[in-house]
Amino acid sequence: MFIEHMENGLDKWARNAAASDADPEAAYSALKASGKYSLHPVFREKIIYYNADHLAISGPDDNIFWPYASDYADFELEWAIVIGQAERCMTRDNAKSAIFGYTIYNDWSARDLQLSFMQANLGPAEGKDFAGSNGLGPCIVTPDEFENPYDLKMTARVNGEVWSEGSTGSMHHRFEDAIVQFSRFEDLVPGEVIGSGTVLRGCGYELNRRLADGDVVELEIEGIGILRNTVRIKSAPIGR
Repeated sequence: MFIEHMENGLDKWARNAAASDADPEAAYSALKASGKYSLHPVFREKIIYYNADHLAISGPDDNIFWPYASDYADFELEWAIVIGQAERCMTRDNAKSAIFGYTIYNDWSARDLQLSFMQANLGPAEGKDFAGSNGLGPCIVTPDEFENPYDLKMTARVNGEVWSEGSTGSMHHRFEDAIVQFSRFEDLVPGEVIGSGTVLRGCGYELNRRLADGDVVELEIEGIGILRNTVRIKSAPIGR
C-alpha cells in the first residue's frame, strides 16, 4: 500500500509537537531520535491495516456531517478494490483473479480526534470511525477496463482547486500482496472492500490545510471517475 504518506504524516506530527518548545529544532530532533515519529520497518515488510466500519459508508454527492467533537476536517485520496471470488491462502500468481473491480475511496479523517487517540498507539479510533467516514464511488470498474491499473492519475480538488496529485503506481505494497496476506487465515468475502492507504500528499494534513463547512471535495482517479461530497461541519441535525 502507499507508505510515503505515513512517513510524511509522522514527520509533521513531530514538527507540530516540537513547535511550542523553546528550541523547536532541538525538540524535533529529539522526538525523531525517539523512534516514535518514524515509520517502523515492519511497514515495508508487511501490510499493516485496520478494519473500518462497514456500516459507516457514504457515496457520491452525499453530505458528510462532521462529528461535533471535531474541528479538523480532512479527506484522504485513496482507491480500493472490491473482492469477487476468492479462496483461502491465495498465491501471488492467482491473487488478481479475486479482484472484482476498482473504485475510489475517501478515508475521511477527523484529525484532532485521530491524533489524540493515536497517542495510545492503538490506531485512529473515533478519528476515522463516524457516520459516513468511508466514502466509496462513484462506480466499480472491472479489471478488463484497464491496461495497467497501477498507472492511473489521482487528483483531489477542493472547491475546484487542485490540492493533491499522485499516481496509483507509487504503491509500495500492491492489492495482490494484500490479498495474499489477508487470505492466509480467513476467507475474503465477495463485496469486501480493501483500501490502498493514502497517496503521498493526498490529504490536507500533509499540506497544512483544513476543510471548512460547505467545502466540496472531489477525488478523481483516471478511468474510474469523480467521487464528490460536501462537508458539513457543525451543521448536522441533532442526533445525526
